[in-house]
Amino acid sequence: MKRTALTLLVTAGLFHCTGGPDNVAPPKTTRGDGGTIELPPPPPIPEGCDVTKLPTEDPCVIHESTGVFVSLSKGRDDGLGTRESPLKDISTAIAGAAPTGRRVYVCAETYEAPLKLSDGISVFGYFDCINANWKVIEARAKVAPREGVAATAKGIAKPTRIEALDIVSADGKGPGDSSIAFSAQDAGGVSFVNTRITAGKGRDGVDGKPAIQLFASGVLDGAPALREDNCGLDTNCPAQHMVNRPGGKNTCTGAPGHDGGKTTEYRKRGSRDRFGACSQIVLSGVGQCFVPQGTAETGFPKAATTMTAAGGTMTTAAQPGAPGKDGADGANGVGVLSAEGYKAGDGTPGTDGEPGQGGGGGSSRGVDDSINAFPAPYSYWGTSGSGGGAGGCPGLAGGAGTGGGASIAVLAVRSPMHFDAKSVVASAAAGRGGAGTNPSN
Repeated sequence: MKRTALTLLVTAGLFHCTGGPDNVAPPKTTRGDGGTIELPPPPPIPEGCDVTKLPTEDPCVIHESTGVFVSLSKGRDDGLGTRESPLKDISTAIAGAAPTGRRVYVCAETYEAPLKLSDGISVFGYFDCINANWKVIEARAKVAPREGVAATAKGIAKPTRIEALDIVSADGKGPGDSSIAFSAQDAGGVSFVNTRITAGKGRDGVDGKPAIQLFASGVLDGAPALREDNCGLDTNCPAQHMVNRPGGKNTCTGAPGHDGGKTTEYRKRGSRDRFGACSQIVLSGVGQCFVPQGTAETGFPKAATTMTAAGGTMTTAAQPGAPGKDGADGANGVGVLSAEGYKAGDGTPGTDGEPGQGGGGGSSRGVDDSINAFPAPYSYWGTSGSGGGAGGCPGLAGGAGTGGGASIAVLAVRSPMHFDAKSVVASAAAGRGGAGTNPSN
């Protein structure tokens, strides 16, 4: 835990406290919890008491004419703010003291309600209301809410002294939450004396989810070439010679939506040479069916695409497939600090890779010339081209981690506040950002 003691000039300021006549109606003001509070008018100032003195300088100012009293153990929500009938909440007492400009005197106990400061209303937290009648002691009242910002100040221009308080924020509650002890905006009138402001820990972010691993399924290899085939007297060779040989087909399993109909594009058919139609030719008085050689067909399709490589031709070999394109990298998160607090920056995931390119189909081959001469077999089919293999599955992006929370003791926006030598401002550990995960293979 990092602790920083700040030694700065403190402006104590003067506190103008006045009594009011008994027939003046009690002032109404907004409570710290949003309701209204009515406190009786302050009594007259004790004779000879200098209300500009601090409680540590003259006990006469520890009086209802100068202060509103707070005690968690002895106070009530509808208390009168007196020593005999204190209020229970510090922020409510601050709201009740605002119309008369009185101070707030706090019993040195622990308060879980958040603290909301007000312009010109000073707070002192070193009183013993349990064993003594509001005597100044070496202790500090503690403000420690179970969650959220412990204390706030906004729009404070008048001298506002905060003395003998421990302001402690709880650790961040959920993943990536921050802990902020004191938040000030346009509050340059605040001075801290013998006050500790301590932030809790920021919470860690969440690691990214593991990437989904895809698995190839189906018949991945293309169909092999068909050998030369003698059809004999049959003018129709077997049906498999009439079509191109199918290529491999890859269906990627593990997550939907990554085939995208592309697997059919991986099919790379081979090709064939074949004889033309049979015609009757009479030679030596013998009726024979001689089938002239037909036109050679090249691998289909020949042109390369992003899904399939180029097929072979009579003069070129089929092209092998190519690896799929890598996806783009994700980006680190960037947190944002503003008057509203700290917003953790989550990482952004990368993009998925693309499927691999299927191999090109092989070309067909003509029949051996030695069997093309008459008298040749009546019908003879050359070797077909083989089908190309299927392209591989893409790698999928890993998950992005979420940002970690901050630990901020004092968040001050346009608030040049003052801290004396006894005051301590301390933060704790910030939360770790969640780790991104690697892509799948």
